[in-house]
Amino acid sequence: MYDRAYRNCRPVPDLYCIHSESKLEEIRNVVPQATTFFQNPVKYNRKEKMQKGVSTMSQSHSSEQQKPEKTKQPGPAKASRKIPISEEEFLRKIEKMYSEYAIEDIRCHMKSDFRYNSFWVFEEMKSAARYVDYITQKIRTLQRENIVIKTGMMYIRGTGQPCLVLRQPGTEPVCLIAERSPKGLIARMDMMPAGFYKLVPGPEEQDTRYGENGAS
Repeated sequence: MYDRAYRNCRPVPDLYCIHSESKLEEIRNVVPQATTFFQNPVKYNRKEKMQKGVSTMSQSHSSEQQKPEKTKQPGPAKASRKIPISEEEFLRKIEKMYSEYAIEDIRCHMKSDFRYNSFWVFEEMKSAARYVDYITQKIRTLQRENIVIKTGMMYIRGTGQPCLVLRQPGTEPVCLIAERSPKGLIARMDMMPAGFYKLVPGPEEQDTRYGENGAS
């Protein structure tokens, strides 16, 4: 039984040994896939797959390049570094602003809750930012109107407290007195009539006209 079945079987030739078209025709009925196999070898399929893979990678790379870049949102502005300063050095900066119309960086020397009080104004300023804005606008107005302010550094007799004396033509002199905090920052400043104090000039201001006011 097994011998009869074996004799009826038609052997399939080795496909890899076929080198002619005639041999291919002989086995076409036995292995219909043979023609397709030889017309589309596996190595070409592999090449096509590699080409498709390269094109896919290039497309994905181009799509990544087309993605919009995320813009960084600006963070909160950092507070300026605080720099300790003496009362006299601070008043010298204020003097330069009045005499030269120069906008000095004074906020870095002031406490955030800086207080400014004027003898002629009922309301007190309660922040460094507000005072800086006020003095900046005032200096620009003086420059625009060409108003000359005469300045001089004086000292309170007995205590040596520095005072910046300001005199506008046709008006009585006024003085600015600054106070420091324990950490060396300017905590407050007051504008008062110069006549309230006994002021004397320093060594550099011996020839100033405010020497007469110091004797009063």
